[in-house]
Amino acid sequence: IDTLGNTVWSTSTNDNAMYDNQSYMDKIMLGQDGYIYSSCMNNTINQLWKVDPSNGTIVWKQNYGLNYSLPQFIVDYDANQFIISYSTGSYPSYQIRYAFISKSNGDTLSSYLIGDNPYSYYGITIDPNRDIYYSKADSLFKASGAHPDSIIWSVQHTNVTLGEAKYIYFDSTTSAVYYFGNGNSGDGRILKVNSSDGSF
Repeated sequence: IDTLGNTVWSTSTNDNAMYDNQSYMDKIMLGQDGYIYSSCMNNTINQLWKVDPSNGTIVWKQNYGLNYSLPQFIVDYDANQFIISYSTGSYPSYQIRYAFISKSNGDTLSSYLIGDNPYSYYGITIDPNRDIYYSKADSLFKASGAHPDSIIWSVQHTNVTLGEAKYIYFDSTTSAVYYFGNGNSGDGRILKVNSSDGSF
């Protein structure tokens, strides 16, 4: 859509019109390389897409497993990869994970565990140094971008009644991390923490 509201191009997420009610776009992101990356349900199959924003051409589609949910988040990482977070498995072996995805072909490059409760809220973001911040229920984590298995710090914030943090925002002007939670009493809460050690 242009600035006047005119349709410049359109691209369908559906490979078969028969399944129109089972095909939809979910998350969408404009990468630093200028391409659009998105997740969608295509005829009941979970897919990741790369789309050329100049004309709507689909560069690639990648199925990423029938036992995966649609990504909760898609986060741009660098010129070569982006991150998705998702749930996989079935009871009692659920897992919440995040994965690095290749921008060149949609392949999964690596995957890391966040937790095992699919009903807990979680969020994920990165900072300019490419370190990774994620939440799991009322706990907050910072992982090394160069070595995602290495946790730099982890903090549990039950004493400030953050509740479960679902969205995370890194403020590059103050190097603070903002966590948005639902609060233990169901009301919305925001927690600002120091990105160096998780203190607030």
